[in-house]
Amino acid sequence: MAASNALTKKQADFVRQFLIDHNGTQAAIRAGYSARTAYSIGQRLLTKAEVRKAVERGDARRTLKAEYSAEIERTLTRYGATRFMYSWEEQRAVIGFELGGRTMRFDVPLPPKDAKEFFMTPGGRRRRSPADALKAWEQGTRQRWRALALGIKAKLEFVENGVTTLEKEFMAHICMPDDRTVSQHILPAIAAAYKTGRMQPLLPFEGQSHA
Repeated sequence: MAASNALTKKQADFVRQFLIDHNGTQAAIRAGYSARTAYSIGQRLLTKAEVRKAVERGDARRTLKAEYSAEIERTLTRYGATRFMYSWEEQRAVIGFELGGRTMRFDVPLPPKDAKEFFMTPGGRRRRSPADALKAWEQGTRQRWRALALGIKAKLEFVENGVTTLEKEFMAHICMPDDRTVSQHILPAIAAAYKTGRMQPLLPFEGQSHA
């Protein structure tokens, strides 16, 4: 989790460690505070409003991640996917898996918690309380995860029913040997082709001779 403007680096480290096991003493020690005073420091930090808010946000993210990653994993498992990987940063989530002999990765942009849409009521007439703003952000994030789950399921059903093939439907998300996805490779080339009117190599090894 990225450090908030209201937190020092050490306090942000404490929050990250506290979210692991909710043990204030151990979190303080792992964050670099003195073991001799870790208990009292942990208790004191947890009374600070900005630390409590950071913990609440972190817990909300963990809950959402567990809720929707489990749903996505159940869907993928039914279609034979294995080797799942998840990551969640402040404004980006990543889900990876293997299916049909290919490694796939979805990079999902998440709505920023400080977006106006969460802090203001519809129409921007009234400012929400911090608790209501957090709930609005959670709802916005749920919608993003839900859309991802439905999109992946639709792709899998297209493949299962013969509408398309696995590689065609998931092509943008296939990981290449350099760990970049096909879309990360070809989107700049597509933009350049439209700008110049000339075809561009879509992958770094296209047109190169191979021994």
